[in-house]
Amino acid sequence: ASERSLGNMGNTWFMQLRYNFPKLSKSTIIRGRLSDYIPEAIIGEGSFGQVARCRNVATQELVAIKIIDKYQMKAGKSEIRVMDHLRQLDPDKNNLVRFNEHFRYKRSHCLSFEILDISLFDYIAGRRCKSLTLMEIRVITQQMLVALDALKSIGLVHGDIKPDNIMLVDRSSLNVKLIDFGLAFQTSQIKKGWLVQNPSYRAFEVMLGLSFNEGIDMWSLGCVLGFLHIGNHFWPNNEYGVMKRIIDLIGQPDNDLLSDGVYTENFFYQPEEHSWGNWLKKPRDPLEVEDVQSFIDLLKKMFELDPQKRISPAEALGHNFITMKHLSGNPDTLWDSAPERSQGGPRERLVPPHCSKRGNLTQPSHLKVQEQQPPEAAAKKYVVRNKDIV
Repeated sequence: ASERSLGNMGNTWFMQLRYNFPKLSKSTIIRGRLSDYIPEAIIGEGSFGQVARCRNVATQELVAIKIIDKYQMKAGKSEIRVMDHLRQLDPDKNNLVRFNEHFRYKRSHCLSFEILDISLFDYIAGRRCKSLTLMEIRVITQQMLVALDALKSIGLVHGDIKPDNIMLVDRSSLNVKLIDFGLAFQTSQIKKGWLVQNPSYRAFEVMLGLSFNEGIDMWSLGCVLGFLHIGNHFWPNNEYGVMKRIIDLIGQPDNDLLSDGVYTENFFYQPEEHSWGNWLKKPRDPLEVEDVQSFIDLLKKMFELDPQKRISPAEALGHNFITMKHLSGNPDTLWDSAPERSQGGPRERLVPPHCSKRGNLTQPSHLKVQEQQPPEAAAKKYVVRNKDIV
């Protein structure tokens, strides 16, 4: 993401006025509980705060300090509780951003983190939306599954997994870490009907208002993998568009799920047939075909509509796409060669996804599966309510 130097205070002053952040300059000393920091640039902004690249006065180490809007005290305290809860996990082994300390600065909550390189969103944008190879996607997927498995072990849901919140530590090796726990919560806090997650990365059960658990993070991660595969968001940025694509891709949800949804009637009322365009990838060899099929199989398991049946992070770590059991050769050698292939090796060629007049991506035809037919004995049938969704 582009950063703004504190030497040019025009836009920075506007953001600080609008969101009630403390005014920063290069002469500012931010005093923390453990260290003092000098801000160098604003490197990120969000609905609850902004992120400044700062230098530790004592060690000269660069850190990222998240400064939360002083009128968002509840959000700040919530994120601090989550980060303190995360201290029981090793951030490096579990691919989570390292949390240094939290403190108050001019009435704003501040959180200090290790500084990372670039988000997956900005990385793909910097490549002019050129997609990653399956080997590169596999390397990133394995690391994120380890992160989600660790979060599940302590009963924590990230709740906002998207390309912006997965950052590269090192571009050459594709080491990544999960960041931004500002919307995270414990599974014990979950209430049916909560609307969480970004619309393009929102799990099916959240859209319908079903009961949910940490499996919503697996759905979001599946959306991220789709983003990396096509170089653009896998689903549209609105719930109706997403539901349309889900029906096209996975089929009509089972009636028992629909009957339990708080928001089911927002989407369903009458049966419709669905048709859609496609984009195609020309494989180089049979092994690549097998690898694509394995990748698709993992995505389907991550997009399982029933959260109780959705693949878990631990199960996904044993999937063929991660273990590469379906490929010939030594899997360890293939893993070791991933960074080199990602930088200079041969690449897959993708035909760009077709965009409709509304700008919504059409989904790849090789992902389409047979529509799920509702049980004949079902007493109540649910079908699409808004014709625009089909």
